[in-house]
Amino acid sequence: MIAEWFKQDIEALFQGSSRIVVVDPHKQAGFLMDDLMKASHKIYLAENSSDVEELKIKYDIEKNHPDDNVAIYTNRGRDQLRFIRDYSETDGCVDLSNFPDYIAGKLHSELGENADLPGEHLLILAKRSMGKDKNWWRKMIRRLEDIFTD
Repeated sequence: MIAEWFKQDIEALFQGSSRIVVVDPHKQAGFLMDDLMKASHKIYLAENSSDVEELKIKYDIEKNHPDDNVAIYTNRGRDQLRFIRDYSETDGCVDLSNFPDYIAGKLHSELGENADLPGEHLLILAKRSMGKDKNWWRKMIRRLEDIFTD
């Protein structure tokens, strides 16, 4: 479910913009990009990127994809971005700097559930939730099943 909610966030941002930056400085949400790459949008992975790589990405986007929806996944913090920072500030940004908080926020907004689990457990559940439904999340949050077993 977390992948579906993430895709919904991306699609909502694409309604008003054609450039989206996904910021994940702790490299905790990279698994979400696999699913997103199956979408019809152009995806740039700027993992461990330098300023030069950012500049190359921006150049390629502006030259080859001026009218296309483009998402950029980066492991740099928002404050460390240089050449794609304007996309994150003016177009759209999904900031996953605190991925456990993002997960907890989604559980609250989508399911009406307050997750009182530690961040590490939320990360494990997010990865295990691929292909699962809302009921699975409810069982996990309410601790009706063990977090670490299938």
